[in-house]
Amino acid sequence: MGKVYKIRIDSEVYEVEIEEVIKENVQKVYKEYKGVDKTHPKEAIKETNSKEPEDIKEETNHEVVENNAEYVLAPLPGKILKVMVKQGDTIKKGDVLLTIEAMKMENEIFAGFDGRVAEVYVKPGDSVNTNKRLLKIVR
Repeated sequence: MGKVYKIRIDSEVYEVEIEEVIKENVQKVYKEYKGVDKTHPKEAIKETNSKEPEDIKEETNHEVVENNAEYVLAPLPGKILKVMVKQGDTIKKGDVLLTIEAMKMENEIFAGFDGRVAEVYVKPGDSVNTNKRLLKIVR
């Protein structure tokens, strides 16, 4: 069982459960969808390069891990409102990294682990699509 969060949309409150994806499941999904047209949103999987599954370390809700560097990806399309970190900053798990506005709602993107910000790819005002690289973090 993953972490359970409450989300309020207008006046409705929803409970969502977020589970951590383990390495074996990522490799299984990668193998099942290899060769599928990844431009279709329902069938898309996140890829940061053309390496084989054994080179992929871990995949979570909006981050891809690759050789101690994790790319924070946009979980939804929107506009960058705030970037709370800069290159070289040390971050702790749970820190707010940036805020994306989507459909008039502000969505905070949190750090999934402790690390150091290696690169920042966006700035306030930028428009982003789902799975666009936002930050690169080194463990």
